[in-house]
Amino acid sequence: MDCFPLHILHGIGKFTCNTTIRRNTMTKRFLLAFAALFVLVLAAACAPVAPAAMEEATGADSMMGGTLRIALPADVTSLDLHKTSRGDDALVVGQWFNATLITQNSDGEYIPYLAESWEFSDDGLTWTFHLRDDVKFHNGDPVTAHDFVWTYERALDPDLASPGTGRRLSGMTFEAPDDYTVVFNFPAPAISLLQFLNWGYMAPMSQRAVEELGAEYELNPVGTGPYKVVEVRPGEGVSMERWDEYNWGPEFFEGANTGPYNFDRIEFSILPEEATRIAALEAGDIDYVNGISNPLDVAILEAAGVTVQQAPYGQVRMVYLQNHVPPFDDVRVRQALNYAVNREEITQIVTDGADQVSRGPISPGMLGYDPEIEEQCGYHFDLDRAKELMQEAGYTYGDDGMLITPDGEPFSLTLIGEPVDSGTAYMEVLQSMWRELGLDITLESTEPSILYPRLTERDYQMGYGRRGGWTSYDYLYAIYHSSTGRDLPGSMRSAVDDPTTDALLEKNRAMASDNPELQGSINELYCHIAGQSYSVWISDGVFRPSIGPRVQGTVAGPAFAGRPVYFSNAYIAPEDR
Repeated sequence: MDCFPLHILHGIGKFTCNTTIRRNTMTKRFLLAFAALFVLVLAAACAPVAPAAMEEATGADSMMGGTLRIALPADVTSLDLHKTSRGDDALVVGQWFNATLITQNSDGEYIPYLAESWEFSDDGLTWTFHLRDDVKFHNGDPVTAHDFVWTYERALDPDLASPGTGRRLSGMTFEAPDDYTVVFNFPAPAISLLQFLNWGYMAPMSQRAVEELGAEYELNPVGTGPYKVVEVRPGEGVSMERWDEYNWGPEFFEGANTGPYNFDRIEFSILPEEATRIAALEAGDIDYVNGISNPLDVAILEAAGVTVQQAPYGQVRMVYLQNHVPPFDDVRVRQALNYAVNREEITQIVTDGADQVSRGPISPGMLGYDPEIEEQCGYHFDLDRAKELMQEAGYTYGDDGMLITPDGEPFSLTLIGEPVDSGTAYMEVLQSMWRELGLDITLESTEPSILYPRLTERDYQMGYGRRGGWTSYDYLYAIYHSSTGRDLPGSMRSAVDDPTTDALLEKNRAMASDNPELQGSINELYCHIAGQSYSVWISDGVFRPSIGPRVQGTVAGPAFAGRPVYFSNAYIAPEDR
């Protein structure tokens, strides 16, 4: 029996003996040392949250029944996997509606799901996944390797411009040598692939359903998960019902139910205001919120019998800048905005200090983070330096202390963002801090259905957003490598096109994890991107999924997992249905 380092991205260094996972030379060289390299940095940050009290729930008839009520902060923008990248959409299309090639168990280890096993080539450029042969789509069609290849090639279609799946697959090619074998080919080692494959965006799609339904597919999607969509109510919510033929669930934890789930239905409701979601959870009107932003609400909810999990999430809060157009084509202006942000103060004001300060492109909860390099190359609050940079860039100050452009006009910009997860509060504090710099900022708080198309089309000057669930420095490739911007217009919101940045990103991807020069190369990349100030980095968020008292038998997922709470054994007691 071979022991395979499944938890390669999180750096915890866990190993699982699993006869379905095949080890080879490349695996040991490229992956094992990668885990060991950062074990001390991330062991505490990524430790799994303690499970909720487990009830005896095996999927027996006595446990089946009832409706799980989930609150979403915004309307679902699309149920087509290739037309969205929002985390709330992923909750709908991922955890409940779709199944993925691999997943993570409660210890954070990668385990089989639709793939029974996988192996890697010695050079890390070819990954082969062997599929189960008993999986079906909700329309009854069998799931084969050809469905995966068609799905991924569709995501790479430049006309589709997939903001989520397409970005993660950029540069890859795919093969199906037989009905149950999928081969991924890479131009360079893809260290983040297992993390990507754990996300709902990477699930297979039914070619027949997509082609037959056309534009109607977004409201009538076909998946492979434990629940199927029965109704989409734009602006109101989504209804799902249990799919009784589902029997390929993974063993998320010892004793996990791998067959049909217990809830008869799931109702997703749109509650845009966080205060409304918290009040509904406290009153017992909903059963699950995928995260609350204010740590002060935790005690209130726990007093009402709500289980609140807390874990670092790799949720980088940042402001995207359009680097290719004025005024942000001048690096001095970008740097000035970073120097003018007091990160300690903003995280204290908005989250009572719960969020971790992020001074640059790699956050404390990420693989490759080096605190010494952050101290050396990251941004510390320095308003005087920020003003000097603006003046060096040709700006002057009026009698009112506000900036005047080189053309003699008042300097004003618009910052757009979505009003969820403290987004409005962060934007308001940023507005105040940048006013001290002399910059007049207009805030535009926009619903995701409007915001994300604008980000995709780069119809903005500055955009506040969150990059959630990233565990590795390799996320920088998806945001700042020029190829992702050229091939997928909506994927690289900062619009960077710099040969030096590309070369450093490619160098890091090509290096084996046991290369003693890897951390030094990551540090070089950190300092270069920080120096170029492509974005304004603010903080690393804490994730707080919250479960109402009606729901029993849940198990906490690990930090950064695509499924922060496991519901495979969860149920609602008959008296509470």
